[in-house]
Amino acid sequence: MVSTLDESEHVYAVRMMKKAMMAHIATWASLKHMPQSELADLLDLDQPTISRLCNGHDEIFSLNHLCRICRTLGFGIHLQFYPVDPRDG
Repeated sequence: MVSTLDESEHVYAVRMMKKAMMAHIATWASLKHMPQSELADLLDLDQPTISRLCNGHDEIFSLNHLCRICRTLGFGIHLQFYPVDPRDG
């Protein structure tokens, strides 16, 4: 049986994926001791946009844009599906 997400569940799932990707990018830059201005130059974005990314403001980033950023930084993306108990809601 295939279940589908309603619109609010879809929006939530996309937002969680975006937040996870943004957190990974911000953590990577932090571990590299890379200033936001350097990350901005690397990604051809402005520093205020990088600040929004590093602070988790996902509303300005599409999932596609974040995937391109991850590829530019050399990250692979792995999406995992797993069964859930239908009684969990």
